[in-house]
Amino acid sequence: MLVWPQNQLATLIPTPSSPYGTLVYSLEDELQLKIYKVTQDSFYAYVSACVENGFTTIKSESNTSFQAVNQDGYRLELHLYDEDTMRIVVSEPLYEVSIAINCIHNLLLNQYDIVVHLDGIELDFISHGGEATFYRELEKGSHTLEIIRRSYKTPKASITFNVTENASISYDVFCYGDYITIEQEEYISLRPLGEKEARTPSSALDFKYKDYKDVVESLKTAGFTNISTSILYDIVWGWTDEGEVDSVSINGIKDFSSGAIFDQSAEVVVTYHMKEEDDPNRPPEEESDSEKNDMSSGTAEDNDNSEEDPVWYSTNTPSTVSNGNSGVYAYKNKGGNYDVYWIIDFDKGYVYNFFEGNGDDYCDRLKIESGDLNSVLIITYHDDNATWSYGLHFKYVDNPEHLVLQDNDGFTIDFYPTNLSKALAVRGNKTINDY
Repeated sequence: MLVWPQNQLATLIPTPSSPYGTLVYSLEDELQLKIYKVTQDSFYAYVSACVENGFTTIKSESNTSFQAVNQDGYRLELHLYDEDTMRIVVSEPLYEVSIAINCIHNLLLNQYDIVVHLDGIELDFISHGGEATFYRELEKGSHTLEIIRRSYKTPKASITFNVTENASISYDVFCYGDYITIEQEEYISLRPLGEKEARTPSSALDFKYKDYKDVVESLKTAGFTNISTSILYDIVWGWTDEGEVDSVSINGIKDFSSGAIFDQSAEVVVTYHMKEEDDPNRPPEEESDSEKNDMSSGTAEDNDNSEEDPVWYSTNTPSTVSNGNSGVYAYKNKGGNYDVYWIIDFDKGYVYNFFEGNGDDYCDRLKIESGDLNSVLIITYHDDNATWSYGLHFKYVDNPEHLVLQDNDGFTIDFYPTNLSKALAVRGNKTINDY
């Protein structure tokens, strides 16, 4: 006689009419039983009883087998064999998970392909700089994603993720000379929403730089009901569009992913940029006597062209500085107790790199080999028999307010505009080294 198991999986199925059987195993995620003295008619009757119990999504069905899923994803398999024995298997749900892999492109070295493994099984390879998405049904629990350099056993890296629901997960893969890193870029829960829940239509990062009115409307459409706005009056030079989003926070969280689930009443704050001169709390500025004299002595045409004076960090004017292919630019990065400078001189065809504050009295001068700052500008060091190249480019096309340096190992460093005259003065105190 079979003693019917008393666990959660056993409660999902009806008790068979035959009292004879064996408990094969009872685990947290799966239950298996064998029922004896089962006729063809009693097998049909048990299948019908299982359907009545909620296993209504039928995957396959025959005279001797039945596979189905209930509304919560629990799986049932019935098999009639040896003429009178029925095997019953009840398992926890399989979750539908999409895994997107983006192999970040290196501008210079270490441009190798990668191979993707999931739980020890090879899925496919991805060309350097490419991306791919894999769709899998996965069991609840921990799973391991492994990335290996193609045609080699090393370098490799792995990351573990936990599956408890239908989800979409994306990763960025960075390739270096002797190692690989994997960073989770986004996790989107695909579970059904509760009655008073809302799902973010985009990530916090994707909202950035969009028009705030579009962002507010998108969040309202998604179901959020407690949305407010905050203005930063900080546009001076005009590179930032009026109304451009600086950040979005939900209940104080500023790094949420697309598909993140919150209460519909969660506090949403959309912060955006406007012109400094439009700030209603800005104190009025008085013109100095010299400014008044300058305005009165110049012609109307001269005054109209004042906006075409060079910007503070370049010899370019506002209408040409975004081209990134002429004139001189100055950028700086605060490196702890010292500053790192880059001066890019298209007029003379050189790039200058130097430090200030660390006791270094030298300035590296490198010839511009190719490119511009809207694609990538290549410079190469030549030191005895060794050579290595760097790439410089605007982080965003046509936006000179953020420069990125990528070194020969693929690392990137951010630089920001600095006063050109002051940068040239600092360089004037350095000894030039040509490479």
